[in-house]
Amino acid sequence: MIIFNKKLIEVTTDKYKDMASIILKEAEKSPEDAAKILSSYKDEEIKNIISKMHLQKAAIILLQMDTIHLARIFLLFEKVALAGGYIFNISRIPGGRKKAEDILKAYGMDTDYSETWKELKARSYL
Repeated sequence: MIIFNKKLIEVTTDKYKDMASIILKEAEKSPEDAAKILSSYKDEEIKNIISKMHLQKAAIILLQMDTIHLARIFLLFEKVALAGGYIFNISRIPGGRKKAEDILKAYGMDTDYSETWKELKARSYL
């Protein structure tokens, strides 16, 4: 157990899970501050941290981050469909649809979701 922002947090042997837990605790107060904390890590670390979060909770934090930075992080995922899951969850948050479309444009994909999902699914099997 460690104390972070006056809250007791359980520590595991998985450092990325611990980091995700700390960032999620911060997001309860301020998703913007949580996004700043998350942005301070290297891209590969960010990918590993958000991989340990629930998609919907991660999406709330990711919505606050820079679009190009997010697209760069999502390119690190081995399975494109996983990145697509984050993008889809971002699009479901009020105000997130525009951000999701911008991320897809940064990927060079069409923003017509039905076609995009077919393409994401096809890419995930490469």
